[in-house]
Amino acid sequence: MSKQIIGWDMAVKGTEQIKRTLQWLRMSPNQRRQFLRKVSRTVARNSNQRRRAQKDLGGQSWAPRTKGKGKMLRKVQRELNATANAERAMLYFKKPRHALIAYAHHHGIADKYSPANSANHDKKQRTEQQQSAQDTPTKAQAKKLIDLGFRINKRRMVNGKWRNGRSIGKLPSLRWIITNLNPKQVGALIGLLKKTAPAQASSKTQWQVPRQKRTWLGATRQETDQLINLLLQQLTGQLA
Repeated sequence: MSKQIIGWDMAVKGTEQIKRTLQWLRMSPNQRRQFLRKVSRTVARNSNQRRRAQKDLGGQSWAPRTKGKGKMLRKVQRELNATANAERAMLYFKKPRHALIAYAHHHGIADKYSPANSANHDKKQRTEQQQSAQDTPTKAQAKKLIDLGFRINKRRMVNGKWRNGRSIGKLPSLRWIITNLNPKQVGALIGLLKKTAPAQASSKTQWQVPRQKRTWLGATRQETDQLINLLLQQLTGQLA
């Protein structure tokens, strides 16, 4: 199976500095390939160093996480690879999914979610199903019940006796639901309210989660020129 390259091309052959120094056009295709392979590997190494430092191409620290304090893109680093041919140096990822994650962070692309395809939504549902076997409902289940319009009847005194007043609906607290209802009852109520109020249950069909731009892949023009000059100087003796 051929590998799928998803990355950022760094077109080096058109740089005027290369053409002026060390007679780029005199190099054979194999020599160009070896040269650009060194370039791509160096750029990949520098990119990973920036990722570990959580800094962008300009040396500024990344915008912090919205949740949590751990470092970002830890798993993506292991998937970053470098390759080259006689015309260009390239960075790529082994797995397309990691390439998309890195690309989204690099360009600050927002995530789009919907109840049908959201991985977080599916994970939340599995967690709720696992926790439903416990003695008490989860906070997520209680909140879902309230969001669907669940109300409790407030008792009132009529002729000196306490009676249920169906006309007086009271908004229950999360604590009340967790204390007074069991998971089976909450699950049954959620299913009933979804059927009776489908518009409320599915009013939010799609939403976006913004993401800060965190550049880290590739190299600046200055870094590229410095790297090319250094490698071409090392190659001068071989071509002379």
